[in-house]
Amino acid sequence: MAVTNNLKPQVDLPVWEWCRFTPTATVALSGMATADDGSARFIYYISASSFYRYDTYADAWQQLATPNTAPFAALSLRYTGFRGYHGRVLSAGATSVQIGGLRGATLNGKTIKILSGPGIGQERVLTFTGETIHDMGVITATTTLTLADSTKKWKFNQWSGYVVGITFGTDATQYKKILYNDATTLYISDANLQPHDPWNNQPFAAIAPYALPVTTAGSQAHFQIISQTYSVDAWTVQPDYRSNYTTNTGGVYLFSGSNSAPFFTLQYYDIIHDSWQTKTCNQALLAATLSTDCTFERMAKTGTAFLSSTATAGAARTLTDSVQTMTVDRYANYRVLITGGTGIGQSRRIICNTATVFTVNKAWDTNPDATSTYEIWGDYDKAFFSGHAGAAMLQYSPSNDFWMQGASFDDGVVANIGVKMSGWEALGVTTGARIAAGVTAVNATPTAGGTGYLVGDILTCSVGGTAARVIVTAIAPTGIVSTIELVAAGTGTGFTTGTGKATTGGTGSGCTIEITSVGATCLVTTASANWFKTGDSVTFSGCSDSAYNVAHTILGAGSTTTFDVATSAAGSMAASNSQSTTVIVDASKSWTTNEHVGKLVHLSVAGTAPTAQIRWITANTATTLTVATIVAGVNGTSKYAIYDSKVFGTDNQFKPANQQNWGHASGGSTTTLIDASKSWVVNAWAGYKLRIESGTGFATGIISITSNTATTLTYTTQGFTPDATTHYEIADSWGLMTAASTTTVTETTTKNWTTNMWAGKRIRITGGTSPGQEVAITSNTATVITMATVTLPDTTSTYAILGAPARGAGTQLIWIWGNSDATTKGRLMLSPRGGASNTFDLYDIPTARWVYGYFISPQAETFTTGSMYAYDGENTVYLQKDATGRVFAYNVSTNAVSALGTIPYGHSTAIIGNRMEIVETTDGLKYLYMMRHTGSEMWRMLIFF
Repeated sequence: MAVTNNLKPQVDLPVWEWCRFTPTATVALSGMATADDGSARFIYYISASSFYRYDTYADAWQQLATPNTAPFAALSLRYTGFRGYHGRVLSAGATSVQIGGLRGATLNGKTIKILSGPGIGQERVLTFTGETIHDMGVITATTTLTLADSTKKWKFNQWSGYVVGITFGTDATQYKKILYNDATTLYISDANLQPHDPWNNQPFAAIAPYALPVTTAGSQAHFQIISQTYSVDAWTVQPDYRSNYTTNTGGVYLFSGSNSAPFFTLQYYDIIHDSWQTKTCNQALLAATLSTDCTFERMAKTGTAFLSSTATAGAARTLTDSVQTMTVDRYANYRVLITGGTGIGQSRRIICNTATVFTVNKAWDTNPDATSTYEIWGDYDKAFFSGHAGAAMLQYSPSNDFWMQGASFDDGVVANIGVKMSGWEALGVTTGARIAAGVTAVNATPTAGGTGYLVGDILTCSVGGTAARVIVTAIAPTGIVSTIELVAAGTGTGFTTGTGKATTGGTGSGCTIEITSVGATCLVTTASANWFKTGDSVTFSGCSDSAYNVAHTILGAGSTTTFDVATSAAGSMAASNSQSTTVIVDASKSWTTNEHVGKLVHLSVAGTAPTAQIRWITANTATTLTVATIVAGVNGTSKYAIYDSKVFGTDNQFKPANQQNWGHASGGSTTTLIDASKSWVVNAWAGYKLRIESGTGFATGIISITSNTATTLTYTTQGFTPDATTHYEIADSWGLMTAASTTTVTETTTKNWTTNMWAGKRIRITGGTSPGQEVAITSNTATVITMATVTLPDTTSTYAILGAPARGAGTQLIWIWGNSDATTKGRLMLSPRGGASNTFDLYDIPTARWVYGYFISPQAETFTTGSMYAYDGENTVYLQKDATGRVFAYNVSTNAVSALGTIPYGHSTAIIGNRMEIVETTDGLKYLYMMRHTGSEMWRMLIFF
């Protein structure tokens, strides 16, 4: 029966109910999290390394898995409903899907969402139909990354994507995804494959109640290889082995510090799997251990889309909807998702929008058209970090498992020659050796079966050529080979077709085979282990002989790093470009020449805490980026991301809208850009650098402005004429240093700042030498900034002047996604400064800039250590001040702050960390939950006014 709230203000006073005490007391390293919209049953709570959930139905606590890495210095806990349990599809039928899932019917009734590969964008409810145990055994060798059984003779990569479970003995009930396998070993984690499969690349954890599997006689761990089958409503496009998925079962992010580089950590808790994953944290972003306080805020796919419609046209980087009358750039830095028709499942960050056209950050894989339906959401593939006694914000992409300082344009793995499956990141190729007459097919039935063989035996044939290999897939009694499968096409040419070809190897003797076809083949070696199997379809890129740069079917997988394909090429593979100390190569890309000039590229080695280099891009081709001197990227394993050099929160030199440094052209010539909406100060931009972000003039590199009038920028002759599609930006408060010292930054001739306009602001070194440092500016001239002492940068270093003051203890970042004002819905993030300040700042998502010193009324209350915050998903943010126990309600639409209540029992010592959340019942009643500082008490209050 529905519950109606009939409480009346003044007549009824707010009542705080006592909840069950927490199992462990709150400390500075503690936090709470619940569902984005407050509708979940559970509240998640961490205190040091102890992790629990509170059941709002039962008023009871339950212990959960311990994080892989203990929190340090400060932490922030945040729920996500967009993700859950991840994996790859093993196979699918018209109304079914096979996955390496969780035991039994754990995922029954849950929703599976295809994230990439065939079937992308589809969601279906899973109905459990059965579980299969494909193999089992006793572990004979193990590490945190591998599990081996010396008695096995598996085909290479036959178990990729399946689940291996420890079912008996030490470490029982740990279940891990298999990345790849050889004849006797299952690999569950490989640092080189983190960019390719970041959600299923996790080692065994020796954290109670688990321990590492052991091989000690008498107590060996037993394992099983498992998959599950589910029925679903009919697929529109059928997924297959190339498809990746998640389930909408939710997860929790834990952001915290580290006492060594990269000085911060991020972990993801998979709720339905009750397990933690270590996510990548790139170096060169923080220069010292996380301090003071921190906040982690994700953009969510919550509620309803901000806009839903059908496209009227599409192109390589645009989607047009001619029925719209949008405010220009209203949805910049939001995400557009193709929900149906051509291009379904694709999503992109929106760079800008006109009244009818969205422009996106990189080319579509498949251009949308008039059949394409779409939705506009907040950028649900991103999360923000702020705090650390600084003004900078960093952004994390869960899909790409990479951190960035500015808006993302692209990412990948460096590769001279790339090989990829549809929907996956390309792997690097080290060699591709062609032979003129390799084995391209064999008869599955041997000419003579011999005797004494076992399934899995590898047999080598060198009749006419060298080292072709087959694997025994079935035997009859006494070990007579019944069927075989090609594993390797050979390493030396000369094979011919025919029966009775002798073999060697294996446990038996006398098996001869029939080679049914021969031809030119290429033995491909990848730079890291791969998951490819016989019959998989892969596509190469980056070869100088274009005959290779097409789709191929794998003839045989001879190891975890080699496979064979048939080829029409005349010679072995050779790369068109190679990594160097000034060039980064990703052969899988197809960039527009010079589209990335003036952006930053962040290059990291393999691993989840990788060393990194950040450089200003000076030129690019379709597959290469040119930068100042670096340590060359490692072919096939180094990961990179390209993002805006105008980092998040960069200040702008002129605040009036008609004087700002970005906009859309209204016309121009080959030497001018006109923006009729502007009223610039004459020659205010003389000498500054201009970049065309999209539309006509895109990818023209950096343009130097020679002069300007109130509405016109003048520059040297270009090869384009600006029009209404031309979106531009002038680099007014960021750039590439022309000189530097430990206390100064100079950008000669390209800036003309007002003396001391930046005094008191923060400057961040964003790339080049000495990145990640942020200090206060003490003064500036027209071209020189004087600042607090830093480690010496140089002319490879880039910088940005940040708009907001440093965040202090008691800060928070809160995305206002559900407010009633349509003009600002989802546009703003609220950030109390903390540090005993009474000030709140607003981060404007479309412009990536701060509205700082925002007025609220009244505003005498200050917030510092102990302050906590909760957002109700509509118009109200709840504020708990310090250790006072006094709670306020801030209405984001009216800017009014009002008292809400006071907890019934005083806080103890104030501590950092957010332990206040909103939970909404099925009847729409909203309860505010709060924990006591340095205590075990918890209360809730029904919000009714």
